[in-house]
Amino acid sequence: MQEHDVPLHDLVSRKYEAGIAAQKLSFSPTELAIIHTASSLPFQLRYCPSLNKKPVQKRAASNEPVEKKVDPFADPDPDLLIDKIPRGAPSHFLVLNKYPIIKNHFILATVIDKPQTYLLELDDLLQTYKLLRSWSSEGRRLYAFFNSGPFSGASQPHRHLQFLPVESMDGDDSQLAWAPLIDSIIASPVEKAGKLAHAARFKVLPSLPCSHFGLPISEDCSFGNIYHVYRRLINHCGDQVQSPETTNSPSSFDGPVPFSYNLGMVEGGMVICPRSNEGAPTLDANGTVAGTACFNGTLLAGTLMVKNQEEWDALKRNPTQMDDILYSIGVPSTSS
Repeated sequence: MQEHDVPLHDLVSRKYEAGIAAQKLSFSPTELAIIHTASSLPFQLRYCPSLNKKPVQKRAASNEPVEKKVDPFADPDPDLLIDKIPRGAPSHFLVLNKYPIIKNHFILATVIDKPQTYLLELDDLLQTYKLLRSWSSEGRRLYAFFNSGPFSGASQPHRHLQFLPVESMDGDDSQLAWAPLIDSIIASPVEKAGKLAHAARFKVLPSLPCSHFGLPISEDCSFGNIYHVYRRLINHCGDQVQSPETTNSPSSFDGPVPFSYNLGMVEGGMVICPRSNEGAPTLDANGTVAGTACFNGTLLAGTLMVKNQEEWDALKRNPTQMDDILYSIGVPSTSS
């Protein structure tokens, strides 16, 4: 990435190691297992008890004013701040996740406070794709994701995209065969057409129980075309979510997106998954609710993080309940 004198991976890694040494980051190791859906889709299952300890905003009493949530991106901690981009007139900054579960987890946030629920803009996607390309030029891979809306797993209203190094997600155990789910979607030979004859044909993975739509990104794709890929995907999702049976022309909207969704992106493609619920129950061997499986944009990487031992045990014992969970959190693929 030409914005930096130091390679992006080194820039992030050095800041991360310094943050750990200075105790500015709270890294939490996780237990990792690979489970499979009924149709043999592999999902990473990560047991993260530290998620229960992550600070949450206290609820005010009924007679007290509601405490305004602190915006961690309004004035980023210098110990976590990686860089501001582009040089000269920065529109975004890179900052480490203060509570990483995966090493070198970092964030791209807007300098100006823009809403997370609004459409992404050209410069958001331009900077995202530059980061993906820069990381891959160093022989590594980066997964980007975006959470928008109340059912997406979004935790902050200030616009931001998140980045996870694939090599950090992969873990050290070579026997745990896994690859990002987005790769299988983009490589899928199955396509579904949009509503108009000239509309794009969207990549889908029939074995994934919730609606999702992907488009590949060619190596020679211009930065400007990345935004058109996003708009084609988001407009098509709008058609599916709002009126799949009656809408005859693609949705076209500006400003706030009227549905929740997750976006996943790698250098070779982009996928959007509309959401109807943030989570769904996990059941133990007796059919008793063991917890709630909640997803954010790591869904499209094929990763689920759980907070308690009961959920961890229940999903390892009966992994095929993932099909019901995925069906429940998304828009059923039969409606697409």
